[in-house]
Parts: sequence; structure tokens; C-alpha cells
Amino acid sequence: METAELIDQLADALKERMQPAVPLSIKLWTIEMIANYLNRNPDVVRQRVVCLPSFPPAIRLPAGENGVGKPMWKACEVIEWVESHKETAPRGGRRRSTQSSLAARSSAVGA
Repeated sequence: METAELIDQLADALKERMQPAVPLSIKLWTIEMIANYLNRNPDVVRQRVVCLPSFPPAIRLPAGENGVGKPMWKACEVIEWVESHKETAPRGGRRRSTQSSLAARSSAVGA
């Protein structure tokens, strides 16, 4: 078999196995996926993050008769929630110590 034929067969096999990407606007995330996104342990996300009042509400699809599935969240809503916690740049901030201010401080302490 020629190299070109092998490449074509491999490409066809990969096409069959690959799933199309689901856009983030409609993708649902599990606790584990959120934990991965936040670089946190899933237990921490379960116990301390998704229970926050400001966190987006979960979606629970039905599972069997009267069963409720695992909670899932819209990826875009989780990302939006995370972005809402971005710190803003400090205004003015704390002044750096200069040699003259350090000297003044040390002379005041020694006095």
C-alpha cells in the first residue's frame, strides 16, 4: 500500500472519530469541566463555588422516570461569571519607599 493511500485511510478514520466542536454559547459544563477551567479541585468547586448566590443557575436534564440528572452549567455563563470577578487596576496604589523616605523613617524611629 502506498503512503498516499495510508494517509487517506488515516484521514477518513480520524473524520469518523472526531466530533464537531460545540460552540461555547450552547455548551454545557459539568462540575469537573468547571474545575478544570478554574484550575480547582472538583470538590472545592462543588462545595464552595457553584453554591454561591451569584453563580449561574444549574441546568438539570431529566434522567429516567422522575430522575433528575447531574447539574450542568452553560459554559458562556460560567465564563461571564468568572470575568465579572476580574480585579480592576488599583488607582494611585501604595507609594514605593524611596531612599529619602526610608532615611526619614529610620531617623524618626531612632529619635
